[in-house]
Parts: sequence; C-alpha cells; structure tokens
Amino acid sequence: MIVDTDIIIWYMRGNLKARDLINRLGAFSISAISYMEIVQGIRNKKELRALRQFIIAHGIHCIDVDSEITARAIFLLEEYALSHGMTMKRGQPMNSRICRFFFFQSPFAPS
Repeated sequence: MIVDTDIIIWYMRGNLKARDLINRLGAFSISAISYMEIVQGIRNKKELRALRQFIIAHGIHCIDVDSEITARAIFLLEEYALSHGMTMKRGQPMNSRICRFFFFQSPFAPS
C-alpha cells in the first residue's frame, strides 16, 4: 500500500487516527515525492531525525518516480486539474473541492 503525504504529516503531528491507521497497516510505501514534500516542511534537525526514525521503525519503502509514474501523473493532472479547480502554483494553497473535502471531512482532521 502507498500512503500519501498528508497521512504521514498527521501521524508526525501526533494525530491518533493517523497513528492507528499507520499501526494497522504493517508494511507500506511512500513516494519519493511524498518524502520530499515532508522534508520540505520540516522545521529543524530534530524533526528530520524523527522522520528518519519513523521510516526505519516502520520499514517504509520509498518508491522512486520513473517515466511511467510521471506519465500517469501528467495524465491525471491534465484530465482533472481544470475540472476540479486544482492549482499548483508555488506559494499558493491548493484550491480544489477535493482539498476542501479533505480539510473538513477527513477522518484525520483535528476534532
């Protein structure tokens, strides 16, 4: 199973629902892009050490992005980005129904 960035972030922030999910999964993977997104948001070396320990402790496999994965991602962006109002401009929040749904309806959102 591949776990997305947001689940790892909620886990690292101490969210109990995300922790329960991760602990139930057993073995799982993250993409190299998810890893880079998480590292980009890390504020200090202590958090980086915690991330590395988390990856080792859970035996997480990091999936490299290859040409097949890139082609699929481009297709999905081209197919759905405009119809779902998604934007990926640097420094601007993602503006999409999916993002709004996740924020308000996610089982991992703070209660």
